[in-house]
Amino acid sequence: MPTTSALKKIMFRTGRAAAIAAVTVGLTAGLATAPASAAPTPSGANLKITYAYGSGGYYNVIISGRFAMSQHDAVGYMNNLATGSRAAAGQGPGGVFYHVTGDDSGSYDSDVWRTDFFAGAHNDAGGYLFAGSDGIYFYRAFQVHASVLNEDNGYWDKTDEIYADATFVDGDNGSRRAYSNVVTGLF
Repeated sequence: MPTTSALKKIMFRTGRAAAIAAVTVGLTAGLATAPASAAPTPSGANLKITYAYGSGGYYNVIISGRFAMSQHDAVGYMNNLATGSRAAAGQGPGGVFYHVTGDDSGSYDSDVWRTDFFAGAHNDAGGYLFAGSDGIYFYRAFQVHASVLNEDNGYWDKTDEIYADATFVDGDNGSRRAYSNVVTGLF
C-alpha cells in the first residue's frame, strides 16, 4: 500500500496533468470557436439583414446611421452637395456610396455587393440622406439573393459574416465613412 507522501505525489501529478489538459482543451476550443474578424470597429452605421419571405431566397438589407457633426456643418454639407470641385469636374453632386463586405480575417475580406452611388439629398422609396441636429442621417434598403451574401462556404466554416459601410462624399470630393456591426448567418 502506498505511503501518504506517495499518495500526495500521485494526486499532485494527476491534478497538474488534469489542469494542463483542461487548459489545452480550453485553448483549442477557444481557437475553434473564435470568430474570424477583420471588420473595422463600428462607427456610426447599422446593418440589418432579414429574410424576405415569399421572395424566392432574397434577403432585405438595410444600412442606416449618422455621420456625426454639428447641425451647422450638416446643413452646410447638404446645401453644397451640387457645388464645388466635384460638380465642376463633371462628376455630379455629392452623395453616399453603400458597400457590403464579407468579413474574413487577414486580407481575405471579399466584396459581397456594392450599390451605385446615390447622389444628392434624396428621399425615395429605398432610402434618404438629410441633415439633422447632430449630423447627416442616411438610410438605404434593398434586396439581394442569398447567394450574394454567401461569402463562407468552406468545409470547416459555412457561417457568413457580413458588415457594411456608408461613405458620404461632399461637393468638393471630401469623404467620411461609417462602418456597421457584423451580421452573421447562413445565407
